[in-house]
Amino acid sequence: MNVTSRRRVLLGTATVGIGALTAWAGTGGTHTAAASQRRTGTAHIVSRRTGPYEVLALLDAHGTFPGKRQDWFPDAGNTDWARAERLDPAAFGPGDTWELDFRCYAVRRPGGRVTLVDTGIGPVGSPASAWAPVPGHLPAVLRLAGIERDDVDTVVLTHLHEDHYGWTVDTTGTPLFPNARHVVQRAEIAALAADDSAMTYVVEPLRRAGLLHRIDGQVRVQGGPGRSSLTAVPTPGHTAGHQSVLVDGGRGAS
Repeated sequence: MNVTSRRRVLLGTATVGIGALTAWAGTGGTHTAAASQRRTGTAHIVSRRTGPYEVLALLDAHGTFPGKRQDWFPDAGNTDWARAERLDPAAFGPGDTWELDFRCYAVRRPGGRVTLVDTGIGPVGSPASAWAPVPGHLPAVLRLAGIERDDVDTVVLTHLHEDHYGWTVDTTGTPLFPNARHVVQRAEIAALAADDSAMTYVVEPLRRAGLLHRIDGQVRVQGGPGRSSLTAVPTPGHTAGHQSVLVDGGRGAS
């Protein structure tokens, strides 16, 4: 098969950051706000098409990550940091800190239906409030992208860390996307301690609402064999049940 006959994009990997998105935008994406606005937390969108899908990288928030970068990456040396700063200078904050974009993704298909990948840090009072720059902007960013909550029929949670599920529900436990099945790897839920905030804030409310959709391993969540599709792919390591979403634009995608 000719390598240009398909276009695949992997969303939700633990390593995707600002630099990757900058490179992505430079090969066909568009910004709805200038990159210089990142540090202000201003919401913006990076958009790209692959086959019938429009893939949108949505900025929920931007802020300084707690602690020093060397503490989080103790094996990194001067050469590593110099290379990282060349690739992504906007990620380096003052005083050996680092700046982080908190992103979600939306995949819009013909007809306007949407699959959302992760839901960001959430509102004030979400579990991420103790350390992340809440409130996030995801509801406003979705409106900016022309996406209503009822357009979202699937939410894929890559994993159950606080900065990835914040807008799944509001602070009363009411799902923000009531028409969507919420796809989580069974192994991710099984690895949670009983008192983990993800259990009380996300898992139990979704279960009560009948919106929790547990899967095992690689599962196609939209589309069909030989056609454009979205597939949940296990990528464990960051967490026990971490998953990413493979966006396959199908044959002829560009």
